[in-house]
Amino acid sequence: MATMITEVYDAFLAGGAPEIKARKAAEALSSESLSTKGDIVKTEGRLTRDIAAAEGRLNQKIAEVREALLGEIATVEKRLNHKIDAVKEELDHKIDAVKEELNHKIDAVKEELDHKIDAVKEELDHKIDAVKEELSGAISALDKKLTHEIYGIKQSMAVVKTLLLLIVAAQVIPLLKALSVI
Repeated sequence: MATMITEVYDAFLAGGAPEIKARKAAEALSSESLSTKGDIVKTEGRLTRDIAAAEGRLNQKIAEVREALLGEIATVEKRLNHKIDAVKEELDHKIDAVKEELNHKIDAVKEELDHKIDAVKEELDHKIDAVKEELSGAISALDKKLTHEIYGIKQSMAVVKTLLLLIVAAQVIPLLKALSVI
């Protein structure tokens, strides 16, 4: 009798199969599932070769994908650098335009301030001239007043001198008369 798997035979019997059919099914399964050591070694060798070949193909694909990705990365990097350069150039132009506009505004403000400064200087010059005129008039008036007062003082001094001379003469004449008697 052929070798059979008793667990399979028992399972068929427990499932309600007739004994002959359960035995034949168990024998058929056991003859199919028995492998020789040689079969296993052959299968193992074939599997090792298949795995090595698949690994080689996989490594080749990985290398191809890596190379393609590196190429795409380099292309994207070039495009990105080009765009960055374009943006930098555009920003430089905008910055230059803003600088130029600011310089024009600064020049306009400077010009406006220069005009205002000139107007203030002119106004101050007029005020200074007016003050000078006023001071000159005041000095002239004071000079006239002082000259007049000095003239009055000189006249008063002359009168005082004359009076003093008269007083001295009035006192000296009797003294001289008294001295001439002696």
